[in-house]
Amino acid sequence: TYSVSYDQKVPVGRSDYFGIGGSFYGDVAGASRFGTQQGKLALSYSKKMAGYRKKAHYLVIGAEAALTNRGIRQDRLQWGSQHDGNGGFDPTIPTLEELGRYNFLYGDISAGIMWFSVLDKFTSFYVGGAFYHLNQPNQSFYEGQFEPLSTRFVFHGGGQFKVGNRTTIIPNAVAFFQG
Repeated sequence: TYSVSYDQKVPVGRSDYFGIGGSFYGDVAGASRFGTQQGKLALSYSKKMAGYRKKAHYLVIGAEAALTNRGIRQDRLQWGSQHDGNGGFDPTIPTLEELGRYNFLYGDISAGIMWFSVLDKFTSFYVGGAFYHLNQPNQSFYEGQFEPLSTRFVFHGGGQFKVGNRTTIIPNAVAFFQG
């Protein structure tokens, strides 16, 4: 498994920002060499809605586009029809399986929104949500069969709050819903 990513903010005017980022991920697992390689590009815009330098409120919107390759090694798969009945496996017996898609690409689109407020040097909070797999790409290895990647909804919130001269708490919560 490997992953690399990069992101940065780019100032726009005095207090707004564009965000740009990208990542590349790869993984290979199991005897079938089930592999996933994915490249993503993410963009966001952070708009100052009110306030001044040390106390401000921002609205952030973002979107992400990904291209994913999935694949398996057919020669590494074992099917029930290939067991010889004596506890053994015979790879020369026909599989009776017609996957049709041993390697395929799909695009994926996601978007989100967040509100955050900075009230002072030690106090801030945020709340937001994101929607992944908006286009519900096909995940099936079987040709002609549609198995969508269900949309995932993510809601999150949290903040930083000063509770003493030298103590700050940072509570956070996140909830995921998919399928």
